Amino acid sequence: MNKRVKKRINIGLDAAFGSSCMALTENISEGGIYVKIACTETAANIRPGAMVNLALELPSGKLLTLKCKKVWSNKNTSNSLIEHIGVEIINPPDEYKFFYHRLRLQNFKWQ
Repeated sequence: MNKRVKKRINIGLDAAFGSSCMALTENISEGGIYVKIACTETAANIRPGAMVNLALELPSGKLLTLKCKKVWSNKNTSNSLIEHIGVEIINPPDEYKFFYHRLRLQNFKWQ
């Protein structure tokens, strides 16, 4: 079993997955994000390995768009409207890295 290299910070940020799905982050790391999305048929068909944009609303109100690769996904039931997704951030921008490290210094709970 692979161990996670980066620490996770539990934080709920409003987000948008792709072009049409509302989302909420569960936790973030320097290089990835675990997000719950309100599923549409289109979102459910995005396979692991596919590239997708994830727009995060930072606590300041600023919208930060991240280029990501879908790594895994899971639904509790096949007809569930909520999908749990893990994404890898491709070349995280400095603004995201700064945000993550600032949170880390504020002693958030690790998952």
